[in-house]
Amino acid sequence: MLDMAVPTQPPMRTARDRELGWLRWLGVAFVLTTYAPLSASLAHARAAAAVVVTGLTVVFVVSWVAVVWRSTPWRQRVVAPSALAVTLCSGAALTFAAPRQWLGTIPFLLVAALVLSSGPVLAVVWSIAVPAATMLVGIAHGMRWTELAEFAAGQAVLGVTLVATHSLARAVLLLRRLRRLAHEQGQEIERLRLAREIHDALGRDLLAVVLRTQMIADDPQTPPAIAAEARLAGEAARRALESVRTVVHDLHVNDLNDEVAQARDLLRTVGIELVVVGQVPAGRELAPVLREAVTNVVRHAAGARTCLVCFETVPGLLRMTVDDDGTGDTPIVAGQGIRGMQDRVLARSGRFEVRRRPGGGVRVLVEVPVTETQPDRREPAEGPIHVH
Repeated sequence: MLDMAVPTQPPMRTARDRELGWLRWLGVAFVLTTYAPLSASLAHARAAAAVVVTGLTVVFVVSWVAVVWRSTPWRQRVVAPSALAVTLCSGAALTFAAPRQWLGTIPFLLVAALVLSSGPVLAVVWSIAVPAATMLVGIAHGMRWTELAEFAAGQAVLGVTLVATHSLARAVLLLRRLRRLAHEQGQEIERLRLAREIHDALGRDLLAVVLRTQMIADDPQTPPAIAAEARLAGEAARRALESVRTVVHDLHVNDLNDEVAQARDLLRTVGIELVVVGQVPAGRELAPVLREAVTNVVRHAAGARTCLVCFETVPGLLRMTVDDDGTGDTPIVAGQGIRGMQDRVLARSGRFEVRRRPGGGVRVLVEVPVTETQPDRREPAEGPIHVH
């Protein structure tokens, strides 16, 4: 029997991660600014104090990089709360211990970490709160107003600039995806138009041929040789009509719930039980992939008794697996069906994989990003088919 647990896979990177991932490296480069204050602190510190300062700096840098790496592109929510807490504590400890060395560096990095981990409104609040705290710490240590004002103004400008930059980047990505969505919607309209034309014109003509050949073959006055030829022509026209109906059906993309119901009926006809784990998501994107995967189970899963379809939704990601318990260990050949599934998944910046399961059967794994906007698209030719 198949394992009924929902498979757990590492989350994939979304399209937005790939488009703005370069910001991570730009942000990480800012940790180099800790070198100068660290050198100044170590130059005036005793051995024990130097060890403490160095340790705090290492902790601050590692935690800060973790926050920036996981928060870029801008998530507008705290995705690394533990790392952020460590960043704030270690940064505050360094600043209070040696404000003259660190006050010009740590608050700037804290502003960046806090802004990236917050929504727009809270980010603006941090852009004001951190400079204000900088002023208070500097005043408590007798630093000059002019120097403190420069630090505070720079931190506020950095915070507001980060908010504006990331908001603009998100707007650009949104417009790009809306254009692609409009293009895809146009393709969907054209596909439905072709389906109607094929059904109404070609389907009607083929049906007429089937009926006329049937009439000729059944007419008692028709010579036997001609009647036989008419029956052959009628059978060919009937097969062509079935092919047309199949094409029209394929051009219409069902809702995923409808596709699950049709898959259950199809598998039942060959004695295979369909088991669905997880909530079936709304939408149509995965319906053609599920249809092809189930069709492959019917065609190739010798001895299969169960087909397990699992749906799992995590933030930003929808995962679907289709497992069968068939026998056999012959290599999987990437034919047109598998390539078609891969093309549909890659067109949504997803991940597609098909492999043999330990103990028998085949697993089809599909992961597609799910965001508030449509995911990025790329040409189906990109990326290999992962066959194991």
